[in-house]
Amino acid sequence: FIRRLATDLPALRKSRHQQELLLAPQYNIFRVLPIERREAVLHSPMLAHLLDPTASHGQGCLFLRAFFQVAHMNARLPPPAEPLDASQWSVRKEVYIGNGSLDLLIECPMQKYVLVIENKIDAAEQHTQLSRYYRWLKEDRADYATQRLILLTRTGRASESSRKVPCVLMSYHRDIREILNETVDQVRAPRVKELVGQYQAILNNWAQEETNEELIGICFLAPRLYFGAP
Repeated sequence: FIRRLATDLPALRKSRHQQELLLAPQYNIFRVLPIERREAVLHSPMLAHLLDPTASHGQGCLFLRAFFQVAHMNARLPPPAEPLDASQWSVRKEVYIGNGSLDLLIECPMQKYVLVIENKIDAAEQHTQLSRYYRWLKEDRADYATQRLILLTRTGRASESSRKVPCVLMSYHRDIREILNETVDQVRAPRVKELVGQYQAILNNWAQEETNEELIGICFLAPRLYFGAP
């Protein structure tokens, strides 16, 4: 086997070099920069851009509609009325409200529909942060029929600081990946499709890393459970 491997290795290396030359399968602009885990630099702006039906991606309500569909199925978020009119929807990031900034604010005054998304990748929430955002929703959008606060994390975990604040739990691992999976093949613009694909690869890599960590933990723990702790 080793002799055969030694004989075949140069051809395998050449084949790999050709693949990298033509396809660059490991190339990802978000890793190159590197910003793949930076919430305020990458993830909030990226989501705000994709969900904004008037943004330069040119795909209209494609991503916003998929977001509402996935959030309704997975997190029981009430969906807005169809058809969605791009001109009626506003998607903004880092909206200052006097005692903090909302990561994402999605609203449609015509439908009296508003969502606040608090985006957390690695950091925990600040003290009373969700409480302040929930109070802002109730006071500044008091006449809106649908008001929801969404806590978006990698795994969909519950709030660590404001457990009594009503909020919808969503995750990158399930929900955002599902949105991208459902939309990437429908994107008509090649440049946008490539960007969405690279962002999708970042989230898939996260999920794979955590799966690997869980498997390592199971492999380490299993013998201890079977044979007993020393």
